[in-house]
Amino acid sequence: MEIIKKNENGSFVIDSKAMEEMAMIACDKVKDIIPFKEDKYADCRLVNGEIVIEMFVKLKQGSNVDEICKEVQRVVFEHIFEMTSIKVKHVDVNIQGFISR
Repeated sequence: MEIIKKNENGSFVIDSKAMEEMAMIACDKVKDIIPFKEDKYADCRLVNGEIVIEMFVKLKQGSNVDEICKEVQRVVFEHIFEMTSIKVKHVDVNIQGFISR
């Protein structure tokens, strides 16, 4: 899947894998999470022409789930917008388990 962004100078194309990498880089800023799938946090897809990112994480045991999920969503939204000027429709956070501290 490719995401096409048009501007006054033309357009550019971002592969969904690149968008997933941006989301993973953003998550490196969030404490108390690790990727669920071997160094992969994210899945990016187009739904009705809008970008949806699904994050798969494990949290450190005892972490505040609500605060961490909100932080993941915030950093992913901001990082992708800062890099591409593209607004993500939403970021879903799927907690796949917990790890001991």
